[in-house]
Amino acid sequence: MKRSARVAATAARAAVQELYEPSPTKIVKPKQSQNKSQIKASTKKANSTTTSEINKDATKAATTSRAVVEEDASPYFPPATAPLSKFFPQTKKSEAILTNDSTQKVVKNPLRLEREFFDQDAVPLCTALLGTVLCRKIASTGEILRGTIVEMEAYPGKEDKASQSFGGKRTARNEAMYMQPGTAYVYFTYGMYFCFNVSSRGDGSACLIRGIEPLEGYETMHHLRSIPTTKKKVDSGNDEQSNKEKKKLDTHQLANGPSKLCIAFDISRDKCDKIDMVTSDELWIETSRDLKFKNRDFEVALDKRIGIESAPPEARNRLWRFYVKDSWAESKAKIGELKKKAKLSQKI
Repeated sequence: MKRSARVAATAARAAVQELYEPSPTKIVKPKQSQNKSQIKASTKKANSTTTSEINKDATKAATTSRAVVEEDASPYFPPATAPLSKFFPQTKKSEAILTNDSTQKVVKNPLRLEREFFDQDAVPLCTALLGTVLCRKIASTGEILRGTIVEMEAYPGKEDKASQSFGGKRTARNEAMYMQPGTAYVYFTYGMYFCFNVSSRGDGSACLIRGIEPLEGYETMHHLRSIPTTKKKVDSGNDEQSNKEKKKLDTHQLANGPSKLCIAFDISRDKCDKIDMVTSDELWIETSRDLKFKNRDFEVALDKRIGIESAPPEARNRLWRFYVKDSWAESKAKIGELKKKAKLSQKI
């Protein structure tokens, strides 16, 4: 009786141990007719099969992981900065992040520039921003306008005598220049135009965006940039005639200047100043999908900054204007020469 009780207790303990502490390799008990050599061979085969499956799964996982990184990593290397894979999370476009409200999902944009990208000095940030894409969402329609940045100017802060923050000057107007890198700074100039900047590392440092090649939203940009030939015809009340009289702009003329691009992208001080472009859904910057810009396969030209004639010579002579060479949307581009060059390249 005692023996049967001990057997039952031993069986119970074995069952519990098998339930909560399973061995990594499950070995099937051989039949009574099997000898010791057969049992040993069977056990070895089971261990070998399981190990092979584990190695196979590990190899597959490593291959998949490597493929994901190769698919999502950007080969874009801005000057004086680390590869952009450091700045962009290795995520799929379809990856969703749950918010506090579990019923709501937010899709993360893997092309969007993060804070670390903007957190560099004004001069290297200007060159790094060349070839990236400015994105502007129109609130009234939800349409997103996009354009490639092809011209920039650097204003490195309190040491720059051409900067609005020279000497540490800080006012309500230029407050955005002192905010965290990646903040939009929009100011009013000449009593009628706006200029759009991006804050960089350092107090009072910012980068002026001067020229953009339109990518998406041409019709909206044309509408925003359309200029009546005379004020008298606009006031005539004949809408049909007024529309016909409006000046038709070439695509490269839509945003080939700091104030022109503000009009074309509906950027004004009241709408965009102090916007955090790292988190905003109204205004942000992305890395380009175009291989030419994504791979940095273009030449950067340097020149003096424009519109700072009143600044001392030491500031005027700084080569802190950067642009994509031969871009039609560069503010000082000689379109006639570029057209001739384009025709010659087509013949070749």
